[in-house]
Amino acid sequence: MKKEKATFQIQIPAKLILFGEWAVLDGYSALGCSVGKYFTAELTPKEDASSLTLESHEVSFDWHDIEEKVPPFLERTSSILKSLFKNPLILKGHVLKLYRNWKLSEGLGSSSALYLALSCLEKNFSQSEARSKTLTEEAVQLRKKLVAYQGSGSGFDILLQSVGTFLKAEIKNDSVFMEKVSLKIPEEILFVHTGKKMKTDVALKEQRGYSSFSKDLGQSCEEFLLNQDWQKTIYQHNKCLEKMGVVPNFVKELKDSWIEKKWIRELKTTGAGGGDTLMLFINPCKRPELEADLTQRGFWLEEAPLGVPGALETNL
Repeated sequence: MKKEKATFQIQIPAKLILFGEWAVLDGYSALGCSVGKYFTAELTPKEDASSLTLESHEVSFDWHDIEEKVPPFLERTSSILKSLFKNPLILKGHVLKLYRNWKLSEGLGSSSALYLALSCLEKNFSQSEARSKTLTEEAVQLRKKLVAYQGSGSGFDILLQSVGTFLKAEIKNDSVFMEKVSLKIPEEILFVHTGKKMKTDVALKEQRGYSSFSKDLGQSCEEFLLNQDWQKTIYQHNKCLEKMGVVPNFVKELKDSWIEKKWIRELKTTGAGGGDTLMLFINPCKRPELEADLTQRGFWLEEAPLGVPGALETNL
């Protein structure tokens, strides 16, 4: 059978927030990067025009009626489609395939990637406006739409995934300052996935009193951009995040154990915390022992390239 040619396709890189997490919610500096793992959205025609087929790794569903209940895993997809399209079932007669090549438990921006992909689909399908905005203007507009849809958050994730590379940002209400940063990851830095995922939207709703620490986190991020002292900045951030109470006990125990064994010098959580992805400053000569311990615990290293081009840049 002849394979239908896609009418729309986009790849969204994953993301990591390195420093300034939580601070970015209060207008202070944050630093993050795109990651060379990809969320792909593809719209392809099909013969049956009675439904829109939503397809992912987890489930496939034929959506016939706007009031029809979709499977739980696709509820966010249908909700975003309804917010972007007056009637998403204008896409009937197509298959919308949504795939990512990273695990949800890695906390690399699945939700923001989904929103970005479907926003680009809506713009492409409606052909409502020609591309007249700059890359930065388009990214800022998408951030504003995402925050309005979520009702919370900074939208930094979608900026990272739209623009790519290493990105510094300050976000104050609707005012956004972005700057690409030249950054080299030293051999002492490892990113480790534990598989223990915290939902960012839940963490944001539970936020209490974190604003009092935002200035310190933002200043630490600014200092890093001046001197790129990874060990000092990881130490400063972890100390502040522990005071905030967002570092899980299992992460504290790991840090103490690995420092005692001289496998690492410092450790911090990334993003909203919860311990899904850890940033380690290691002793390179002890890396074999550390990696053996990670494997035994069921953890795994992030080995994808960092600072890759963003979705909007690669899909011009």
